[in-house]
Amino acid sequence: MSTDVSISYLVKTKTYSVDYALGAENTETYLYDSLNRIIKVTNSISQAYDTFIYTNDTLFISKFSSDTAGQSISLNKIQLNNRKLAVERLQPYPNRIIDISEQWKYDNNDFLKYYSYSVTDYITDDTITNDGKNIIQKKGFSSGLAGTIYFTTTYAYYTNANTIDNNNFGKYYLGKDSKDLIRSKTTKSVNTFINPTIYNTSTTYYTYEFDNFGRVITQYAKTDNFPSKKTTFTY
Repeated sequence: MSTDVSISYLVKTKTYSVDYALGAENTETYLYDSLNRIIKVTNSISQAYDTFIYTNDTLFISKFSSDTAGQSISLNKIQLNNRKLAVERLQPYPNRIIDISEQWKYDNNDFLKYYSYSVTDYITDDTITNDGKNIIQKKGFSSGLAGTIYFTTTYAYYTNANTIDNNNFGKYYLGKDSKDLIRSKTTKSVNTFINPTIYNTSTTYYTYEFDNFGRVITQYAKTDNFPSKKTTFTY
């Protein structure tokens, strides 16, 4: 892959299907600041957009609909640590609308090692491990109206450099992503709420198309017997 510094590896657009029956596609357009941090994401179908404002210890993510005349319809306030990584979602500001709890923890190399999220009647609690280069396993549980599901997801990779990771979307606040492109992920889960207990295994396989600089321009994701999902990228 080229290392020419004049070649941008920041993703400008991401396009994917939102309705396979109608063939509808949405394009997300990304805008960055001078530090290559994401500051705006716009959706083509709804014209809704998100903005990102950074301070020393807080990230403000505001969501706008196309008909709010510049008025935010919701705002997330995320606490950053001294390495500028997200560690906790604070209560919505200025008004608390729904009760959401979200936390992130990282290892010494800035890889995510723990993530939790809860809202109303749903919670997920995940532990993530890596080999110093790639995330190799995610293990945890989710709990909601359908009961508690315990899961383990394992990952396999190509040797191609990952050009669609957190950094390529300017999301440095989420820590390091895998350095290589994901080849497959397999999730084994068990739901003990239902009698008899249900065990499931699902595998998603990924293939790619590249430009002359080794950047991913198309990703295909195929899960079991479902149709393949296509996502395209520009830089």
